[in-house]
Amino acid sequence: MKLNVNFNKELEPIINLNEDLATWFERNQEYMAYFEFTNPGCNHFEKRIVHDDVRVLGILSNACLTCLNAKDVSNEEKVDNAINSIKSIYDKEKDNLSEIAKRKYNIVNEEKVYNYKKINQ
Repeated sequence: MKLNVNFNKELEPIINLNEDLATWFERNQEYMAYFEFTNPGCNHFEKRIVHDDVRVLGILSNACLTCLNAKDVSNEEKVDNAINSIKSIYDKEKDNLSEIAKRKYNIVNEEKVYNYKKINQ
């Protein structure tokens, strides 16, 4: 995955350590860049009246980028923390999201989960 020029390029190799995280960024980074959700602390829409899809993307971006920019933490821990943050926030907010945002913001690849269940039944 190639990280958009609006992001810190040093994060690219860290993000690419995990296929699900890299795929999540690939799906969402253009919208993140458009709304300026490209750095930790990018919660400028959190308390404003905006569409829930935008508000939640800001929360997801802020949490994820905060984890990825943590100091004194291994790259693997940064990735694990970022993924867990995305999962936790998504699970909390998914009922407020449009169907498109549900597909884009979910870091769990539903197709993989479905195929795994199908194979193991």
